[in-house]
Amino acid sequence: MALQMSEKKKNIRRNNIIQLVLSLAIIAVLNVIGSYVYTRIDLTSEKRYTLSDATRRMLRELDDIVFFRIYLDGDFPAGFKRLRNSTNLSIHWPSASRWNAMPFTTNLPAKG
Repeated sequence: MALQMSEKKKNIRRNNIIQLVLSLAIIAVLNVIGSYVYTRIDLTSEKRYTLSDATRRMLRELDDIVFFRIYLDGDFPAGFKRLRNSTNLSIHWPSASRWNAMPFTTNLPAKG
């Protein structure tokens, strides 16, 4: 009886170690795949960070470079600072490279 209990504990321990090693291997493989495949998922209910179909169509049909001038520099309240940080993050994010790096400048609103 004691021998069976000892054998069961060894089997449980071996199974736990196998599960741990497999879990770590799966995480490592997913991490390697994730370093080559980039995607973002917009989980907001209003799809705040997703381009509409009309915008995507318009961007595909552009014949020239579009230059963005962003007026979010300077001393603003906290809400505008969050907007500025979010906008900068969106512009510098790797997915923006699909359009061959969007040219932009940031300006102080008073200086235009």
